[in-house]
Amino acid sequence: MPMLIGQIESMWASMGPILNVYYREIPRGCAGTDEHDHLIDALRAGNKKKAREAIENDIKRGSPILRYFEERGCD
Repeated sequence: MPMLIGQIESMWASMGPILNVYYREIPRGCAGTDEHDHLIDALRAGNKKKAREAIENDIKRGSPILRYFEERGCD
């Protein structure tokens, strides 16, 4: 678990500033944190299948973020 926490912290440090820009410009209520709550619940319950599903859904929901930056010419 410590390795997973380290990876999550590293990803957050990289993505946090980018997401901050994105979330300032989208309508309220579009934060997409449902999968994060589902992931935390699944990890607490030790349910690997549900945890995987939550991560997959979070990645799929990330496509609007990628499209947003692509439309603005950000690489």
